[in-house]
Amino acid sequence: MNLKVLYGGLSKETNKLIEDLIEKSPKHLVGSNLGKKVTRVALRRALKDSTVSIVLLNEDDYTQMKTSLSDDRLVCVISDDTIINLFESKYGVSEPIEEQQDEEEDDIVIEDIAEDEIVDEEEAVEERIDEESEVEDSKDMSWEEIMANFERLGKDYNYDDGEDDLEDVYNEIDIKEDEGVVEEEVEEVTDSAMLELPTEHKVAVPIEVSNDNALKTLINNLKAQIEEQQEFIDESVSKEDYQILKQKNQELEEQVKQAVSEKEEVTGKVSQLNVEKESLESQLTEVKGKFAELLKMFESQQKTLEEVKAVKTSKVVPIKRRYPNVEFIVPLSSNSVIKMYEYVASIKDDILFIDLTNNSYIDNYIKTDSIVKPTKWLTGEYPYKKVVVNSISHKNIRFISQVVHEMDRGILTKLDWDKVLGDLVTENRVIINIGSIYDNSVVEILKAVEDGVTVKCFLGELKRDQRIGTLALPNLSKYKVLASKTIKDNFNIITERY
Repeated sequence: MNLKVLYGGLSKETNKLIEDLIEKSPKHLVGSNLGKKVTRVALRRALKDSTVSIVLLNEDDYTQMKTSLSDDRLVCVISDDTIINLFESKYGVSEPIEEQQDEEEDDIVIEDIAEDEIVDEEEAVEERIDEESEVEDSKDMSWEEIMANFERLGKDYNYDDGEDDLEDVYNEIDIKEDEGVVEEEVEEVTDSAMLELPTEHKVAVPIEVSNDNALKTLINNLKAQIEEQQEFIDESVSKEDYQILKQKNQELEEQVKQAVSEKEEVTGKVSQLNVEKESLESQLTEVKGKFAELLKMFESQQKTLEEVKAVKTSKVVPIKRRYPNVEFIVPLSSNSVIKMYEYVASIKDDILFIDLTNNSYIDNYIKTDSIVKPTKWLTGEYPYKKVVVNSISHKNIRFISQVVHEMDRGILTKLDWDKVLGDLVTENRVIINIGSIYDNSVVEILKAVEDGVTVKCFLGELKRDQRIGTLALPNLSKYKVLASKTIKDNFNIITERY
């Protein structure tokens, strides 16, 4: 049978925590979210379902609902610890140990200088140097050599200096002397005849030598072009600059090699540190486990001490009669609790099993369709047969159990056990479980009934169950120790086997 856990008016984070705990519970739990706003009508309708185990509400809703709905299943959620502790005590859900996540080591990123880019830069510098050399060679030429090359150099040059004597291009030059006129045929010059300087800036000059003014103008134009070329050269990369860049490139390559070497060294150290880190984490986990075990033992001893103190101030009235058909079965450790329910489910005789604990696992082993609160019988409201239910999985077992309804443990210490046990005298065999020996009031009640019933202390399969049990047994004077046939008696305390 599935037990329901209702919750409402809580944050998304709290809802997620509840859903995770329900999923991890060893019991059959089903969660149901009542929404952000819990209404009184909806809650009253939900509480009519007997399979509802608990209802988790925020402080405001809890205060409002508790005044109108008197139900012990309502729980006020103050913090996440409230929920975790409740699921641990009620359903056996342990809070998981969070492991620290490993921090990833940052890789050293080293940007490599592309050798192709360096080579391209070197080639560009060399081309500029070649161009400089060509310009320098042109500067060394005399004006006669330049003029001598006019006729073999040439492309159209549409230069216009704004002077009247350069408006037309003549194909023939007439030379006149004082004695007369001598006509000399000059080789025809086409309009395309031009002067081209040996640089990437080409200067086209028309061959115009009709008179002295035209020649002077040509020379001035050439000088202007040379100055322009000189400015270009001044802005270009010199050989010295190229050598400096080349040296810097070599230095950068050496730095890259050094950085790669250092990166490999650091990577090796990081790998070694990761191995040491994993080793330390493994040792830490082992130490935490041992510490947790010691802490549990300490808490158990503290509870035992509290139980011993409680026995000295017992208010439970001892029974006066004997009830041979009744036996109290008490687990000697928290691990023994589940094994005890397995044992009860394996019994073949007709029995009445009375389960009066808030830490019940009966629904995991003995199935039923309905549950009636046993407190209605214990408080005298119903006869006991009215709270007995039949098992649908074990025909020989009938039982009385709280299951989903938490019971006030104080009721058990106030009972008239002679009256309670007297109601059961007609039953063939009755087995009563009031909780683990370390639960509140259990030792006190057992001391009160041990003279009239059989007290069987139940042992689980772990060695520590026996060690923990030996700490509690001195509180009882009349008891038997029940254990499986497969368990080795390490402390010589087992008296019965099954």
